[in-house]
Amino acid sequence: MSDFQTFIESVQHVPAEFERSINLVKELDTRIFNLIEPIKALEERYRQTRSRKERLKIREELEEFNQKLQSLGFDKSQVAEQTYTLIDNTVNQLVRLANPKNEETDAKPLGLAMPIDPDEPKYCFCRGVSYGDMIACDNKDCPTEWFHIGCVNLRTIPSGKWYCVQCSESVRKVKKSKRRR
Repeated sequence: MSDFQTFIESVQHVPAEFERSINLVKELDTRIFNLIEPIKALEERYRQTRSRKERLKIREELEEFNQKLQSLGFDKSQVAEQTYTLIDNTVNQLVRLANPKNEETDAKPLGLAMPIDPDEPKYCFCRGVSYGDMIACDNKDCPTEWFHIGCVNLRTIPSGKWYCVQCSESVRKVKKSKRRR
């Protein structure tokens, strides 16, 4: 298989991932927008209320809304970062494929590299072999399972559960359906 065919196979998921990310950002935008009217109503109630006790209660409610907005904004920035990394990695792969001479002239081989075993398992969106720090998606049915930290734009392994972009949408849908019951 040629390098180009390998590249094409390794990026087939990119359009679907990009679309999922856009849809997730739209969903987060909708959730943020849906919080605006209740916040405005609380602000109006606060202005009209004279009671200290009632004002304190309204402030607490506003703080809860603020925390929700911050959380949604953080989620939105995480999705944007992951999408940027996905696209950036794909473009970099394509550039390396299009300019193989640059790699040869820029880096002189030391003769120390081990040959790549064609039977070695491939991981991550980049379809690369296991190297460096990696993180596992906590969805037991994740088709990819393991990801390079850099490919998912993480600097450290987060505490708690972590889901890849592909699985995070399905996890959110499951949580949403459980809340409706």
